[in-house]
Amino acid sequence: MASPVFAASATPVPRPRVAADEVSATRLAASSDERVEVLSARTEYTQVFAEPTGHFTVESAVVPQRVHRADGSWADVDLSLVEGSGDIRPRASVADVRFSDGGSGPMVTLVRSGESFTVGWPLGALPKAYGVR
Repeated sequence: MASPVFAASATPVPRPRVAADEVSATRLAASSDERVEVLSARTEYTQVFAEPTGHFTVESAVVPQRVHRADGSWADVDLSLVEGSGDIRPRASVADVRFSDGGSGPMVTLVRSGESFTVGWPLGALPKAYGVR
């Protein structure tokens, strides 16, 4: 018996339109008849959209959805671990988390909003970390 085959959609999923501020977003939403995100209101947890009707919609989550990077760009949260230079860290997280890849030094360091928390290893040198994908 043959299994059904599903073709991937050839139409890309459109990303929401974005404008710098509420005034620009309101104008663009009205002229395009599409919702427009207010970039200046974006946070790790929320997005604000100007609707074509003139109203605003807030979408909020209880866990971070986006990471605001040091260069000002935004990225989706991605907790996949990658090897760095002497450490292992998530691809994109709201806190700067670094796990040791072995040797001396802290086992893990977490930095958020200028505050840091470090966990040591009391048994000498840390073992080499394996299996990061």
